[in-house]
Amino acid sequence: MKEIEDKLEDEVQLMDCLQVIWKRKYLIVAGTLICAVAAGVISLSMAKVYRIDLVARPGIVSVTEQGTNVYVDSAENIKAIIEAGTFDKEILDSIAKRNSNNLPETLEFRTNIPKDSNAIKVSYESTSVDQGLHIMNLLAKRLSEKFRERVKYFQNEYKTQIGLKKTQMADCEAQRRASQRHIKNSQEQIDELTSRIELIKKNTSSLIRQRDKFLSDNTSKDSILSALLYTNTIQQNITLENTCKKQINDYITRRENEKLKLEELNGELKRLSEEIKGLEFKKNNVQNVEILQPPTSSQHPVKPRIALNVMLAGVLGFLAMLFLAFFLEYVQTHRAETWMRNAKIDLPPS
Repeated sequence: MKEIEDKLEDEVQLMDCLQVIWKRKYLIVAGTLICAVAAGVISLSMAKVYRIDLVARPGIVSVTEQGTNVYVDSAENIKAIIEAGTFDKEILDSIAKRNSNNLPETLEFRTNIPKDSNAIKVSYESTSVDQGLHIMNLLAKRLSEKFRERVKYFQNEYKTQIGLKKTQMADCEAQRRASQRHIKNSQEQIDELTSRIELIKKNTSSLIRQRDKFLSDNTSKDSILSALLYTNTIQQNITLENTCKKQINDYITRRENEKLKLEELNGELKRLSEEIKGLEFKKNNVQNVEILQPPTSSQHPVKPRIALNVMLAGVLGFLAMLFLAFFLEYVQTHRAETWMRNAKIDLPPS
């Protein structure tokens, strides 16, 4: 029985609430509409605010031997620099020189680093699109100037390395020319010695024929002495020929060694040339802070959010009018009960 009575009591209380809402329905509806309309009118009278977005990324200034990129600075550090207001005073001074009217007191940049990205998205809200775009362009310029010296440092480092490689290349080129001269001189000596050997051979053959002929015609003591002189000359020619052949072998060895050295120098020159090209490419591609997306304004105002303001005002107005309806019902009931008690006291006894 008690559970049934509690259930009936809850239903009675719910019906009382619904009766109060129905009784004050015009007040609730009117109050809600008034709040919503007021919020709409106020929102329409507010200045329109636009958002300007800028997307930047730290530039690559070097690449390690392991292939890891070295950036001009980390995205987190650049984000902290912007949020700390490092460039605010310079930007405000620049705006003041351009136009002193409607000058913002502070600059509130909102920065965000997208997940799994090295880019930085910077947003700024302004009632003037032109001024907002100018502010963001100034921010991009200040970021570039901030890291300009660091970029120049890395460029100079590459320039120094290129200079050293060019010096090594000049030394290799000088050695290469010297090797070519040595090869040419050795070949000339070989050709000269080869010609000399041919002459010696002809001379030796001629001496041998003359000696043999002289011995066949004369057998006297004087002829034997002359034949001995021919033989000594022939021996000297053979010794000279062998000496020339040895010299040719020495020059051939020297020439081949110089050719091997020349091949090594050519390979070294090619390697240095490739390294210089790589360093030139790296020097030319040292990047400052890179602007991936230049300052861009939103097509529609981001503030005030008229629809959201009207909806929130309507909800809050409805709740306020609901509270007011119950409050008025309570006051009315309380007054009626007080009047009834006072009326009973004032009645004369029967």
